[in-house]
Amino acid sequence: MMRARQKRRFLLALLILGSLILQGSVQYREFIPLSSGGSGISSDILNPYFLANPVNFGAVRDIQQSGEETDTKGTINDFVSTVTDGETGVIRGVYSEDNFGLQIIQQPNGKAGFVSTIEGVVTQFSMPNKYGITGLLAHNYLSGRHFSDLEIGDKVKLVYGDGDIKEYQIADIQRYQALQPNLPNSQFLNLSTGEKLSASQLFKRVYTGNHHLTFQTCIQEGSEDSWGRLFIIANPI
Repeated sequence: MMRARQKRRFLLALLILGSLILQGSVQYREFIPLSSGGSGISSDILNPYFLANPVNFGAVRDIQQSGEETDTKGTINDFVSTVTDGETGVIRGVYSEDNFGLQIIQQPNGKAGFVSTIEGVVTQFSMPNKYGITGLLAHNYLSGRHFSDLEIGDKVKLVYGDGDIKEYQIADIQRYQALQPNLPNSQFLNLSTGEKLSASQLFKRVYTGNHHLTFQTCIQEGSEDSWGRLFIIANPI
């Protein structure tokens, strides 16, 4: 009888341990954050992967429809003066001459799916940091719409809180269809080659390797604003 109880307790302990390991692997597996307006997003998807605050979605679209435009240009010196705050090692802005000057914020701890819903703001993706990669996320109806203005050969500058500037040059542009558009762990189809990738495989392709900068936003097709993903990769100069 005693051995039977000990065996049951041992099996229960193994079951609990296995469950904890599985939960950890799900919580921290690599994925591709959503960077669109959120069409069709349900409360089920919002936790734990997509944590962007939907407040202001309607207000921003109203501003766009009215014809108002946020001025995202200016000289690099003007831009640096607006984003620096004395913080060393923290990225505060990204600048592309004749294209944009956008403020950068960091994701809250433990919220790797968070994408800012503020116009003129880009979010630094926390997961690539451990690979030495800088990932920048923006919704395609907000700051992400400026990413498509970038072309191979263009130069961009990252501005740090202490005024330090690092320069990069666009080297590659990749476009993918998301086969499950509103899921961050969707499968993806390379629009150039037809190759199918898992979210983890795509993450490794654009967010690992030698140090580089990756811009990410969504591609809209028809009424589906999460139809695809755009990645723009820039190497340090």
